[in-house]
Amino acid sequence: MTFRLISRSTTTGWLDWEHGELWLAPDGLLRRRRGWAKSVAGVGLVHDMLATNADPEIRQPFTSGEVDLVVRRGGLWIPAAEIQAARLRPGIITGRLGLTLADGRSVKLLWAKSTLTYDSLHDAISHWLNGRLALD
Repeated sequence: MTFRLISRSTTTGWLDWEHGELWLAPDGLLRRRRGWAKSVAGVGLVHDMLATNADPEIRQPFTSGEVDLVVRRGGLWIPAAEIQAARLRPGIITGRLGLTLADGRSVKLLWAKSTLTYDSLHDAISHWLNGRLALD
């Protein structure tokens, strides 16, 4: 399946200082950790803040085995079918997505403010939840 990169600077909360890439698939979200060296160097941070929907798309295929490997290495795979509720906020400096999953878990994703990330998540989650996306 082909995924689209929508952020290079996504974390899972304010205490998670290791940035990760956020990839959007037709049926879910994948967060792949980037490592401390790239996080500390701020690689991709400025690019993300300036990214818009007009930028060329970065796409990459991931097999189910590769997705499993990302998860074993501390990443996240969030299938669209597991999302029960979502709250999306563009923020002044940091965007935020809060998800409630079918098993009762909550997942939080934060990223450097980006229209590309926000618009991509808004469109995908609105589609997955049939318009039941809460906006802050």
